[in-house]
Amino acid sequence: MHTLQDRIKIARYLMSHPDGNFLIDTSPNRHLAPDYVASLQVLLNCFNAVACHGGSPAQAWKWAADFEGGGVPVEGCMPYAAEEGRACDAVNICQNCMGTANWTADKSAAGDPGQYHCFAVPSDAPRNEPCFGDGICAVQPYPRLGVDKFGKIPKLDEAAVRKEIAARGPVACALDATAMLAFDGVGVLEDSPELAAARLEDRIHPTVGSLLNSKNATDHIVEVVGWGVDAATGVEFWELRNSWGEYWSDGGFARVRRGRNDLLLESDCEWVLPSGWGVPLSANPHSRQAWQTYDADAVDRGALAMVAAAAALEASRFERAKLEGGSLTAATSTSWWLASFCAVVFVIVVTLLALLLDNRANQKPALSSMSQQRQGVELPAFSTNLKNLVTPRRSGYSEL
Repeated sequence: MHTLQDRIKIARYLMSHPDGNFLIDTSPNRHLAPDYVASLQVLLNCFNAVACHGGSPAQAWKWAADFEGGGVPVEGCMPYAAEEGRACDAVNICQNCMGTANWTADKSAAGDPGQYHCFAVPSDAPRNEPCFGDGICAVQPYPRLGVDKFGKIPKLDEAAVRKEIAARGPVACALDATAMLAFDGVGVLEDSPELAAARLEDRIHPTVGSLLNSKNATDHIVEVVGWGVDAATGVEFWELRNSWGEYWSDGGFARVRRGRNDLLLESDCEWVLPSGWGVPLSANPHSRQAWQTYDADAVDRGALAMVAAAAALEASRFERAKLEGGSLTAATSTSWWLASFCAVVFVIVVTLLALLLDNRANQKPALSSMSQQRQGVELPAFSTNLKNLVTPRRSGYSEL
């Protein structure tokens, strides 16, 4: 579910900044509401096919798309307890606990357990719940994360994985986690020379039951958020986010060698698109929790505006240095002119792409899926890393 909630976080930010003004926020600020983190405990309570014994991202996303109310509840509804066997009823989907109608301050201070009761939070409409003596507690429907579409990326297609991340955000990939267990976060994770040679042979001459094709070859799911090249060694890598807590590796993140299918990371990757997020029937449409529908074109425009804004900011920085310093060295002057030229090229490209998007929107093409809209997207000339945009929360459970 990490991939879904992080794509939602990125979309919320880009949709809230359609003009590209990322320094001065003039948007309704709805992206500043708490991050939408999916409740995996509800998944355990209501979908035993995944549970703690394995499963695939597609299974979890299919369940979330079909679940009552149209999405998985947020974790505030049902915090993770790593516990199976609970009933899938309303109070185990989303619950809150308040003082009872017989509540008194004295009994509460004395630790009387009968002073509190838990009740189911509604999924469809607000209601009032008796609480704290003769008081009334207003209860709103719970927020959720909706799923629209999901699918697989072609096996062993590194370019397709990078293209998907660049176009729409992080992806979920299966891998062999054996090498991750003792990894201390230093350097780039990779297969031993012997294992790398065996997996290369699998790619050239795949056989049934081989290291690549065995059903038991992969045993864990991680979120791949970007890629790059190690400055010290020149090794190309994937940047992944694990789910074993911030005390694993580098704050929960690690790098895995890219391009050789190390750890089988490139053998089974999947993508997901949200349908929306928030409270579907919110009584207050202006609430930060009110339902927002995922808008692919708005996300595209926001991303393009962000690239243009970054280029303009870089050019402005060089101009300011020139004015403050009085003069520039030959090297700095060359860098400034190069940055200015790049900024102009960025602006021209972004303008043309924006016009293309507007034209596409006006034509209203009948496309069957978002993946069709992104076919033929070229990769940017720079490394992509979404590490600073993903949800800054990692718990000690496996990605589902």
